[in-house]
Amino acid sequence: MINSLSQPLTAVANLALISPVTNIGYQPISSVDFSNIAQAFYFHAEMDNDVDLEAEVTDNFLEDNTFVNDHIVLKPTVVMVRAVQGEVTMVLPSLGPLGVMAQNILPVISAFSPSFSVSAQNVINQTTQAYQEINAAANGASAAINSLSGATGANVITAHGQIQTNPTQTQQQTIFSQIYKYWFQQSSFAQPSLFNIQTPYAIFTPMALVSCKARQNAETVTVSEFTLTFKMVRIINDAAQQTTSIGRAANLAAPLVYNGNSVPTSSPSLSSQLPSGGF
Repeated sequence: MINSLSQPLTAVANLALISPVTNIGYQPISSVDFSNIAQAFYFHAEMDNDVDLEAEVTDNFLEDNTFVNDHIVLKPTVVMVRAVQGEVTMVLPSLGPLGVMAQNILPVISAFSPSFSVSAQNVINQTTQAYQEINAAANGASAAINSLSGATGANVITAHGQIQTNPTQTQQQTIFSQIYKYWFQQSSFAQPSLFNIQTPYAIFTPMALVSCKARQNAETVTVSEFTLTFKMVRIINDAAQQTTSIGRAANLAAPLVYNGNSVPTSSPSLSSQLPSGGF
């Protein structure tokens, strides 16, 4: 009996206990020193991650109808993420009650059978913990779904871009409020909000949120899809840089010539140029 239950029970435990422990999330950072300025936020599930690397090569045409490529510009990296946020993060699977039944019955018959192995006991413990988490999520789902009716109020966004959030928000309202806040703060020239973004390939920083598309289709009111586009920001360094020209710039650069010192002289006044006898 233990052998037949161990595989599905382990699968249920892994499903319920999954968490983004290896993901830094969407981490807001300062544009001054790139330090973390707020807690990172997560989506319930990320569906697509796209990274766009693009370069532009100049084409210079010559008199004989040939052309040369002598300059390559690397455009800022663009990251696009498609993710979902819902009111019910975990659903109650059919194996949940089975795990509880096994956990309740097996100790009763243990007196008539050999004791559980360590691996079997671990499966039972994991199943119990998984079922408790799933049951808690299922119990809290009704309150979240009921809040979608508008009884708790909705967020209000004014013409000036300020967002007034409701004290009791749904999961979809909460994540949208966070995204909108950081998107709007980018208009601040003093200190816009930037991000560290983790993809399956690398962590890109600093990134600006250039677009957000929030969509709730006609099939459900409990799940929303978000498509975020981030673009890498290159901040100008205002410190003087000593650089040496190379290539064509070095060949065409005008040489620095020392022509001696120029001694300034005062300009003559208008009265000194008039005849002594006057007009």
